[in-house]
Amino acid sequence: MNIKAKANRDGSVDLIAKQGATWEFTIELTQENGDPVDLTGYTGRGQIRKDYSSEDYEAQFTVEVLSPETDGKVKVSLDADTTAGIEAGSSYEDSASMYVYDIELVGADNYVMRVLQGKLYVDPEVTK
Repeated sequence: MNIKAKANRDGSVDLIAKQGATWEFTIELTQENGDPVDLTGYTGRGQIRKDYSSEDYEAQFTVEVLSPETDGKVKVSLDADTTAGIEAGSSYEDSASMYVYDIELVGADNYVMRVLQGKLYVDPEVTK
């Protein structure tokens, strides 16, 4: 598994991504009663930026809504070429390895729902 996550007090989730590796994870959205959220008509998007004020993004997530009417699941992924292109410092704890990200779902009526956000730390690749 190439994803590690840590929830923060503000509800955001920090991720550690392996540079040069393909990775994906699934978000399962549920209502307060535990039923899945109906995601019919929604599409997904997400970006990684160096900081919140950066005009350009470092990478874009592929965000796919799975079985929208039945399970409320969203698959988020980055391919190996994309993760290889994200610069990292000497370790994921190095400030040069820290980025910010968010994942949003957009409804047919242009309603935007942010479903995940936080910091993304890139663990540098040795084999290139």
